[in-house]
Amino acid sequence: MNDRHLFRGKRKDNGEWVVGYYCKNQFIVEDDLHVILLEGTHYTQGIEIDPVTLGQCTGLRDKNGALIFEGDIILTLKHIYSIAEFAQEGDCNGFRFRKLYSMRDNGEKILKPQWGDRYLTHMDDAVIGNRWDNPELLEVTT
Repeated sequence: MNDRHLFRGKRKDNGEWVVGYYCKNQFIVEDDLHVILLEGTHYTQGIEIDPVTLGQCTGLRDKNGALIFEGDIILTLKHIYSIAEFAQEGDCNGFRFRKLYSMRDNGEKILKPQWGDRYLTHMDDAVIGNRWDNPELLEVTT
């Protein structure tokens, strides 16, 4: 599988994450059915997912070799927390890493809501969670 074509979503039956190819109503007639197809499986063997949790792979990996998906929260070397999000500007689209906040040494969160031209260039950038499993990482007190 080519990483950039992968999607991830939480299974509707047990809440576990599944990674594969995304399909919605292409081969299945039931309305609002979102499935992930695993590599080498027939389209009738799709795993139903909660579409709210669907996220595309950015094609990038963190310092531990983990694939980064839309909705993942990344911690950088400089204690900046960012989230991978799909963005579109005019005719261009792709993934950006929106800054959420930075963390002071005393544990205080400093709000950084602006978009940044953020690329994973630091060897210490790591996925530390995602918006669905770790919503507390999105919380900032002002």
